Amino acid sequence: MKKNFRNIILIYKFLNIKLINLFLYLLSKFLFIILFFKKLSIVIIREDRIGHQVGTLDCELYLATERKNKFKINTIFLFIEPYKNVSNKYFRDITEQIVNSFGFKSRIFFSKTKPSFIQKLINNIPKNKYFYKSSITFTKHLKKPIFDGSNTSNDIMKNLKIKRERYICIYSRDKNYLKNKYPELNWEYHNYRNSDIDNLRSVSNFITNELNLEVVRIGSNPEKKLKWGKKIFPKIVDYSFTKYQNEKNDINLISSCCFYISNGGGPESIAIASRKRMIRINQAPIIEEIGYEFGIYIPKLLRRVSDNKYISINKAIELGISQTYKNSDFIKNGIYCEENSEIDILNAFKDYIKYEENKFNMKEQSIINKYMILRRKNEIAGLILSGFNNFIAPSFLLKYPDLLN
Repeated sequence: MKKNFRNIILIYKFLNIKLINLFLYLLSKFLFIILFFKKLSIVIIREDRIGHQVGTLDCELYLATERKNKFKINTIFLFIEPYKNVSNKYFRDITEQIVNSFGFKSRIFFSKTKPSFIQKLINNIPKNKYFYKSSITFTKHLKKPIFDGSNTSNDIMKNLKIKRERYICIYSRDKNYLKNKYPELNWEYHNYRNSDIDNLRSVSNFITNELNLEVVRIGSNPEKKLKWGKKIFPKIVDYSFTKYQNEKNDINLISSCCFYISNGGGPESIAIASRKRMIRINQAPIIEEIGYEFGIYIPKLLRRVSDNKYISINKAIELGISQTYKNSDFIKNGIYCEENSEIDILNAFKDYIKYEENKFNMKEQSIINKYMILRRKNEIAGLILSGFNNFIAPSFLLKYPDLLN
């Protein structure tokens, strides 16, 4: 009797799920027809990670503008993440203003901790061409920035005793932030993206000593403090461990800097959304295009465990790990990611100065051209977003020639 009753309950649940899925499927089709005739798209933006909260909105604003200009299709942006789960609450609070400034409308479905029925419903409707949830971060970008550093508050500048556009932001991704924010989740698959902040010591000293600019380390809840900060001008400020660190100041500092050294992680999206000059270090995957013309990057090196030798970009593509976002894929192939050294980061930054001043010598320009041939080949193969000219620093390519074999 009990067994029969249990089977009836299971059948009932199964039929319920089937009916709910059918209803959601039909609702998606109905929305498609309505939105098609209304020439309207509805886009839900992912908000639980800063790289998506800012970066995805930045990308989708570009796509929405393209739809509007080419096909006369308007876009409404929806924000349905419960407030507790929103990565940067200050950005959520100014999101509607940002969307409106680009000529689009938005709707925020507010709940503090748990999604309401309507939020759950929206989140579970199957996506279609005109209604979808987005977490995209690799597209072209509009020229107009999301953040205009000249309009940000001066309070954080005064508190840190720095001047707008007279400092460079540095950052180093580590496991601490995600481990503490989402302790219930296993983030080991992201381990290959982590790096050591101490490897930015030499470049920071170069910036302060040679360029007379200040350096501000940004990031939320990192693992270790800087032991090489400077309190006298030009300063190296460990903002992440000051009492001023908060979500609003994170955005204001990055959007008001003169240059950003990207080192993995979501804060890069703020620099891109502010259209800042930058270099990328410790880039992983080894080939990746974010849809932003910044110039120079250096990837993490991929080394074989068996013979300790570096592998080429072509070999990484052959092994299927050139675009992976899982640490297990490297382990499975007997590869480990080696982070960039202090001297390689310093040399990449010096290469950027040459890049801006168009002062590469013939040897450097030759190795850049060789890389660009490989890049274009991978663009044609669909492995990297086309239309951009970012390249690996020539000092890095000359030091590690096996990359281009």
